[in-house]
Amino acid sequence: MKLSNCRIGRPGRLVIISLSCFILLFFNQLHAQDIEKDILGKWALESTGDAYTGGSINFLDGSSYAFQKEFPDATKAELKGGYLLDAGSSPARLRLCLGDCSTAGSEWTSEFCILRLAGDGKLEIYMSSTGDYPGKFPEDRNAERMYVFVREN
Repeated sequence: MKLSNCRIGRPGRLVIISLSCFILLFFNQLHAQDIEKDILGKWALESTGDAYTGGSINFLDGSSYAFQKEFPDATKAELKGGYLLDAGSSPARLRLCLGDCSTAGSEWTSEFCILRLAGDGKLEIYMSSTGDYPGKFPEDRNAERMYVFVREN
C-alpha cells in the first residue's frame, strides 16, 4: 500500500494532534526540570553591560541564591535571598528576591529576569529595568542589565 493513498479520517487526525500535544508538553516538562538542575552551583561573571569588574552568582538547592558584584573601586556587594524559576515559560523566567519570595511586598525588592543556558555552556540572565519580566534577550551580550556567566570549577 502506498502512503500517498493512505487517508486518515477526522478521528485519526484528532488522535495524532492530541498525541503530538502530549509529547510536546512532556518534553517541555523534561526541559524545565533540566534547567532547574543545570543552573545549580556557582557561576563566575564573564561579561555585563553594567559597571562591574567581576562577580559571581551561586544557585543553591532549596531555591536560594547569592549574587556577588565587584565594582571598579574594588568594593563588593552581595545580594542574597530566594528565587522563583518558571522554566516552563519561553524564555525561562527568574525572580531573584532579597530575602524570602513569599514575604508580603517582596515583589518591590525583586529582580525580574529571563534566563537561558546558551549553546556555548554559558548562563545568560537579562534583568528587567521596569519591574516586569523582559520579553526577549538583547542582541548584544554586553547590553545594560545583561549578565553572562561561566560555570566555576
